Amino acid sequence: MVRKKVLITGGGGFLGRVIARKCVERGDAVYSFSRTNHPELAAMGVTQILGDVSDAQAVVDAMSGMEVVFHLASKKGNWGRLSSYYKTNVKGTRNVIAGCKANHVKALIYTSTTRVMLGMDMKQSAGKNEGYPDRFISNYAMSKAFAEQAVRKAADNDLRTIVLRPHMIWGPGDTSSVPGLLKHNGPMFRIGDGKNKVTGIFVDDAALAHLAAEEKVCENPSLSGKTYVIGQNDPILLWDFIDSIRSIKGQSPVWISLPTGVAYPMGKAMEFLFKNFRIPFAPILTANTARELSLTHVFDSQPAQEDLGFQTSVTVPEGMKLYESWLKSMK
Repeated sequence: MVRKKVLITGGGGFLGRVIARKCVERGDAVYSFSRTNHPELAAMGVTQILGDVSDAQAVVDAMSGMEVVFHLASKKGNWGRLSSYYKTNVKGTRNVIAGCKANHVKALIYTSTTRVMLGMDMKQSAGKNEGYPDRFISNYAMSKAFAEQAVRKAADNDLRTIVLRPHMIWGPGDTSSVPGLLKHNGPMFRIGDGKNKVTGIFVDDAALAHLAAEEKVCENPSLSGKTYVIGQNDPILLWDFIDSIRSIKGQSPVWISLPTGVAYPMGKAMEFLFKNFRIPFAPILTANTARELSLTHVFDSQPAQEDLGFQTSVTVPEGMKLYESWLKSMK
């Protein structure tokens, strides 16, 4: 059987590593394109190509002979100038598209984010997965929306594309699924009433959704250029989830509550100070973080289930056990 040649940009990241493992397991010849070497990828037998997606020629060279590209490389975070996000997320994605076309790549699967759907009020209604808000919640979200549009526009008879929007990917290896959650000791207080729900997805399921998207778009050209949200069917209570993670880490639950009406202006004040005094790192609390941790964000993944044949397979309790085992192995 001829092995499929697959390139993953950002293959050393949290989701990228799992996609690489799943591709290796199905028999692909897997390549990773990122700025540094990753021992975990080498142990899997993944060929690593060093480079930056903002370097157009390096991207073209890396894609030579590839059949499928999973584009994950991205500058993340809710704090920073648009120019810094534009370089990687927009220009880098355009370079990936150009590299795909120059090398006759068959399929491009782009990893976006549900943040492109959230306006400044941070509200989201289930079932409304199309369109963009009047104002994006961050420069990161804006840059990902620009990149999405480029990927969808690039779809043609030669290059088939799909955009996937996961929300709160979590699981073993996670360092950033919830702001401040898995770094150091996590949040010092809960924001809001603790009843807000979110759509999450376990990292292995998120990886399988990418493989399903690639397989289906190669079978069915009518799917090319489409966008799908991927997530678990049942939303989870965010702060119960946070407390479960803290329990696994041997930490006590977050019991001090800060109303959103207090946290939001605190975040705005910190943003003002950090911007005006040009402090070279992100504030510990921003207005967006306050709203993100206190409001319900539930998304509809039914279209992905229907078109891509994708179903999540790992429940939250099962995922927690796997996460706990990973944490113990890291000690």
